[in-house]
Amino acid sequence: MLLEDKIKTSVAVLTKVDEHIIVCKVDDYADFTREDVLEIRAANKIVSNGKPYSVLFEVGKNVDLTKSARETSVEPEHYENRIALALLHGNFAMKMMADFYIRIYQPPPLTKNFSSREKAILWLREMKKNSSL
Repeated sequence: MLLEDKIKTSVAVLTKVDEHIIVCKVDDYADFTREDVLEIRAANKIVSNGKPYSVLFEVGKNVDLTKSARETSVEPEHYENRIALALLHGNFAMKMMADFYIRIYQPPPLTKNFSSREKAILWLREMKKNSSL
């Protein structure tokens, strides 16, 4: 469902914060599949109006990503037009999961893990300033 700069997918709500930042807030207890990642990929394109963007990915409580979801999220098509990705976690378990994802799946450069929303947004804005997109 599209409401101005907001889209609800099966596992998350995407909201445009400013011209270049999209917040993807994942539902608590979501079980991410490949199809969910593809749905979010399509939603990013809509919310960004096809322009370069960064994502603040807010991980919900007890979120699980299938192996195929993790693999799909690092396909080149998934980060097309994406400047940077900030992973925001709310607890130690989610931090460990985000660290594991970054270490094992090695998403494209400009992916960083945060525990502070404010620091994540500041970092995303800085990455935009330094971007060639």
